[in-house]
Amino acid sequence: MPVGGGTGTVVTPPANQAPTVSFIAPAAGASVTINQALQLVATAADDVSVTSVKFLNGATSLGMGVKNGTTYSLSYTPTTTGSLTLSAKATDGAGLSTTASVTVTAAPVGSTTPAAPTVSFDGNTRVLSWSHALGASELEYAQGVGAYQQYTAGLSIDDNAHAAGEWKARVKAYVAGNRNASQQPGYCGEGSG
Repeated sequence: MPVGGGTGTVVTPPANQAPTVSFIAPAAGASVTINQALQLVATAADDVSVTSVKFLNGATSLGMGVKNGTTYSLSYTPTTTGSLTLSAKATDGAGLSTTASVTVTAAPVGSTTPAAPTVSFDGNTRVLSWSHALGASELEYAQGVGAYQQYTAGLSIDDNAHAAGEWKARVKAYVAGNRNASQQPGYCGEGSG
């Protein structure tokens, strides 16, 4: 009974609500590229206050989002291909949390196949040579079924008859232009003479 004999109503304050969170970018189902940074973006709100938004890839924490109003963002660079489950976990001052997730696909870096090398033969000097926009250091040549070797300059050819296509050249092609010592180049753009 209220003090003073009067009547009154006891008001129960509303229970604290968990925050709301929405994953904005990347969009669900998006394709992202490995080894290229992307912005993770989420929005979060709460009836009291949002204290943090943590971004995750599966169960692995990627870090805390940087706040700008109700928007939180974090730069993330995926390093493996396949399906990723990215989450934004918003937490409020009372420790309540809500998570929003999207699934995206991480794909390898696209590649462009270089054009075939240009071949030329000088009948007077009997010199066979190749050229390419990437430069001679990116060319290899072979005769017949022999092994390819580094091309450095034109080749002097004897006077004997040779079958069409006996001499071959190819262009080295590296993934995304990465030419570190441990990487084996693929080969494409083969031309013959």
